[in-house]
Amino acid sequence: MDGKIFTAVVTVETAKSAKEFEWHEGRDHILQILDGATVYEVGGKPKNGRNTKPGEWLAPEAEGATTLTLKKGDMLTIPRETLHKRSTAGTVTLMLISTMGTVKA
Repeated sequence: MDGKIFTAVVTVETAKSAKEFEWHEGRDHILQILDGATVYEVGGKPKNGRNTKPGEWLAPEAEGATTLTLKKGDMLTIPRETLHKRSTAGTVTLMLISTMGTVKA
């Protein structure tokens, strides 16, 4: 990866749901659930997607997305250009690492 740039955050959220799917051209996500649970919808094809800024996209729907319930200790990798959306009914604490840059073959 060029530049070896990443961000890491620990987030706590309660009763929060993303309104739209997002995907990124130049970022991967690696996350681990530290406490609680959340639901991720990943993959599929965007419906009515739009570019919000360079390399960043949103879509209100995704056709064929897979729903995953993640609990304490679970990890998930979301490769760049993969649609994803998080919905949390209760409370979740998660660590999110977001890698940036280009991958060299």
